Amino acid sequence: MKKLNNILIFLFISCTVLAQTRSLCQDEKEPIKLSFRITFGSDTYKSDQLTSSKEIKVPHIETCQFYLSNFILMKRGTEVWREENSHHLLNVNDNKSLSMSLNCPRRMKFDGIQFLLGIDSLTSVSGAYGGDLDPTNGMYWAWNSGYINFKLEGSHDDCPTRNNQFHFHLGGYLPPYSAAQRITLDVKKSKSIDVLVDLSTFTNDLDWSRVHSVMSPSQEAQRLSTIAASMFSIDVKK
Repeated sequence: MKKLNNILIFLFISCTVLAQTRSLCQDEKEPIKLSFRITFGSDTYKSDQLTSSKEIKVPHIETCQFYLSNFILMKRGTEVWREENSHHLLNVNDNKSLSMSLNCPRRMKFDGIQFLLGIDSLTSVSGAYGGDLDPTNGMYWAWNSGYINFKLEGSHDDCPTRNNQFHFHLGGYLPPYSAAQRITLDVKKSKSIDVLVDLSTFTNDLDWSRVHSVMSPSQEAQRLSTIAASMFSIDVKK
């Protein structure tokens, strides 16, 4: 009987130690670097280097900001990790905002990443927050109680407006004009994720003489948000 008790005690201690070890392994973090490279066509984006010619007219971009949120890592189509309090404001003229770390469990296996271009409806109706969600960032509609998912401002020679200016403030969280776009990308590397954002994908699709100012939730804002989502792809050059 004493021998049996000793065996049971040994098994109990072993199971406890094993469980604690597994718990510690799960708690260990291994940040994954997530970087965004902004381009305009095949060239790295630099606002002062975008120049028009007789053949090709390009926009002069003064402001381009957008929210990315609800980051999820996937394995064979199944969620394996989700970022908490996941809201990031990216500014194409601020390099620091174009990289971040996903604080994932160590040795996590994944083959895809998913995120929203924009802010989800629950966050939008919860009111304004601090940090990247602070209204002072100029990405919150006080009159509409919601966030601007994607903002693009500047000028284009074909805009029939004062100083040829254009303004795109795309957002909206209520049906039928909810504008946040879910983006899913396949990933081959596990230590870092490099995403390409080609602004020309959006601007090349515009008829500047007709579409140059969208400032509130609408069918047009929803359509343009879908186009904006197509700017994102995995950077194969990295």
